[in-house]
Amino acid sequence: MTTRMNKYWARYSSINTGQHTFGFNCTEVNLMEKLLLFLLNWKLRITEQDLWRELEIFLKRIRVRMVDEARQQEAYAGVERFPGNMIWSLGTLFSCNGCSKLLRHPSSG
Repeated sequence: MTTRMNKYWARYSSINTGQHTFGFNCTEVNLMEKLLLFLLNWKLRITEQDLWRELEIFLKRIRVRMVDEARQQEAYAGVERFPGNMIWSLGTLFSCNGCSKLLRHPSSG
């Protein structure tokens, strides 16, 4: 078994320092591929839950930013509608109507 791309990986692994040359040939790259597949027990399937779990750290930041933006938009809308009522505007800042949907994780129901 050999992947067509392995010849490129072998070529990219070659490093020449002037005094020494290092790199893997195509046979070695093929062997590394087989060993990796064996270590993974040939299980290469990635589920949606796997993605949620691994990407949660990034998704959390995005959700926080979306909530902040929604709160800002509601606050600005309140200031434009009622420029003299700053207390009402601050109230809308902390009562984002659509924010609860953004904070929920899809697997939590």
